[in-house]
Amino acid sequence: MITITGSGENMLKATFPDAGKQTLRVTYNAACGCRAQPKMSLAPGTPKASDEVIAISGYTFCVDKDLLALTRGITISAYPDGRPFLTAKNPAI
Repeated sequence: MITITGSGENMLKATFPDAGKQTLRVTYNAACGCRAQPKMSLAPGTPKASDEVIAISGYTFCVDKDLLALTRGITISAYPDGRPFLTAKNPAI
């Protein structure tokens, strides 16, 4: 499941104006190094056989099924300066 906040919707419109014409991939980047934090991010992508494809608010997202199960749901939001941030419902992520 993916949820988009109001700030997330504004960020998507500004960053990915071709809603409905491209698929956005949610990726997980594991921490690397002593100060690095794991994070999820968005980028244009093509669905794979191992993905769950989710359409919401005119956007199509693809997320690896294992990642989606691990996160228990993803919220797409944005900082006040418009940079995206994605959070998992599972606090361990």
